Amino acid sequence: MFGYRVVLEKTGGEPRAPRGMKGVFRKTQVVQADSLAEACDISMFPDADSWRVVSVEEVITPAVVSDTEIRRKLFAAIESDEASFEMLDPDSLDEQSEPLVWDREFDRCVREVAHALNMAGLTFDLDVTPDDDRPVYALVEVFDRARNMSVGSWHQVKDLTTDFNAAGWDGVVAIARRLLHIANELS
Repeated sequence: MFGYRVVLEKTGGEPRAPRGMKGVFRKTQVVQADSLAEACDISMFPDADSWRVVSVEEVITPAVVSDTEIRRKLFAAIESDEASFEMLDPDSLDEQSEPLVWDREFDRCVREVAHALNMAGLTFDLDVTPDDDRPVYALVEVFDRARNMSVGSWHQVKDLTTDFNAAGWDGVVAIARRLLHIANELS
C-alpha cells in the first residue's frame, strides 16, 4: 500500500480555483491505497457527493517506511557522497554508545540527515536551518513545488528525534523518522 495526499474541494457549480487560492474551502487527507486510481475514488470519503478531487499526489508516510528501509536508503545516499556527511560517518556511528541527541553538534547532524533524506528520495526539498540568534531552535522547511512556496515550522533542535536514548545508526534513523513526520505534516 502507498500513501496518497488527496486534496478535496467543496462543490458548488463554479469552476475549480487555482490551488492555494484564498476563499475556497478545501480539505486534505492522506489515504492508504494500492494505486493512484484507488486513491482518486471519491466514494471512499464521507459526504462524497459534496466534494470533488482537485489533486492527488503520492507521499511517503513515516508509518509506511520501515526503519530498515530508512537505514538502507540513508546509508546508500551517504556512501554516494561521503564528503557532504562528516557527522554521519558509518564507522564512527557503529561505535557510538552515547545518545546522539547529547552530541554538541546535534543540530549539524540533523541538517545532514535532512540532506541525506533528500538524496535518498525519501523527501524532496527538505531543509533544516538553525536560528542564529537562538541556536536551540531550527526551522524545518519543505518547498511545495505545486504552490511554488516554502512551508515551514519552528522546532526545538533536541525535539527533532523520536528516541532521545538512541545512539549511532539508531539515532540517525530516529532523526530521519521525525523529519519525515514533520515533512509530511508540512506538505
